[in-house]
Parts: sequence; C-alpha cells; structure tokens
Amino acid sequence: MGARAERGTLLDVRTWLLAVVVAAAGCQKPCDPIAESPTARRLGVVLDGGRVCKEDNLVVTVEYPDRKREELAGAYASALEKAGWKAEQVSPATVLATRDADTVFVVTGKDEKTRRVPFAVVRHCSDPRCRIMLEELAAELKQSKQ
Repeated sequence: MGARAERGTLLDVRTWLLAVVVAAAGCQKPCDPIAESPTARRLGVVLDGGRVCKEDNLVVTVEYPDRKREELAGAYASALEKAGWKAEQVSPATVLATRDADTVFVVTGKDEKTRRVPFAVVRHCSDPRCRIMLEELAAELKQSKQ
C-alpha cells in the first residue's frame, strides 16, 4: 500500500473514531436496549450486564449502567482473552483484539453531561485491510501515550 493510501486509510479510521465519540455524546438518555445480533453474540462483544443500544453495519454500541467507566476497557481485554482472542488494552479506554480472521476495536467512555452511563463502541470486521487499519490506529494510540 502506498504512503498516500495509508494516510487516507488512517484518516478514515480517525474520522470513524471521532464520529463514535460525537455520536455517543449526542445521546440524551440511556438507551432502550435492542436484541443482540448473531454476529455480536458470536464475537462475544457484549459483556455481562451490557445492553445493546445500536448495531449499525460493523459497529455495536453497548451500555453498561452497573460498571465503572475506568474499568470497562480492562474488562473487555480480560473477557476477550478468556474467550480465545489475542487482546491488548492499547490505552486506558481502548482495546484491540484479534481471533482467526476477526478483529474488534473497542472504545469505551462515559459522557458526564448527557448519558451518565459507561458505554463501549465496538468496531468489528473480518477483512484483512480493516485489521491493518485498526492495528495502525492502535499503534498510534500506544505511541501517543508514551
């Protein structure tokens, strides 16, 4: 992949990450849960106590009303590892995990002004190019915290 294409790909991932944060902050109240999809169930991206708020294409948004935001990323890393994933907490609020062809990138947070509920936004894919993009994003997050 050329340098220009790589920059465009990384920009796409950054744009997605910004959209995740803005979308989560824009919600006015805790969600009315929806049923977990077969894909979310297969991937194991809804931890105990989680309720799926939205599932759009390759993104699952889950709220955790009974968990502390600062413990959520660690809980994801631990649960995914126990389920056979290679998981790494790349920042205090993000986790990258891979298993076979699947990749998940978890962003956790809590908007103190509107939602008041810890949440996770999980981007998942099984495309090799998507995995590379998410791995590059994770590497950038690791570098930025050093």
